[in-house]
Amino acid sequence: MIKFIIIGMAISVSLTFRFFFWPLKSGQWQFKQSASPWPNMTKRGVFAPVMSLFMVGFFMMNSGSVLAADSTVTRGKNIFAKLSCSICHRIHGEGAQVGPDLSYEGDKRDRKWLLAHFKDPKSVVPNSIMPPVSISDSELGDLSSYMLSLKKEIN
Repeated sequence: MIKFIIIGMAISVSLTFRFFFWPLKSGQWQFKQSASPWPNMTKRGVFAPVMSLFMVGFFMMNSGSVLAADSTVTRGKNIFAKLSCSICHRIHGEGAQVGPDLSYEGDKRDRKWLLAHFKDPKSVVPNSIMPPVSISDSELGDLSSYMLSLKKEIN
């Protein structure tokens, strides 16, 4: 959140300088009444701060869910490492090939399937040699989020 405030302040300062101080200093503006309110707003330096605050608010509103999703994926990745899942599974060329390659698991499965498989692998894949994963439900959710994030990149 602080990152967006700093970015907004930088945009505000640069736009204010560009649209207000520079033309005023260079003598490009002569103060006279205009039919449109926009030139007056830019002359007074109001447009840039208002627009930058709007942009900061927009990005802050849209970043909340992305940040939350990123944190669950990160926790899931850490759980994958903590449980040493790479002893059997490979992701993007790293790990063993005892179990299936999980590089693009997010393209193949949904959350419900993954949760059922983690709790009791044989209930979903009868010939599975994977042991049940004994962690809390929230950790299972994070691990599922990580698995669902493993998708092919779309260019």
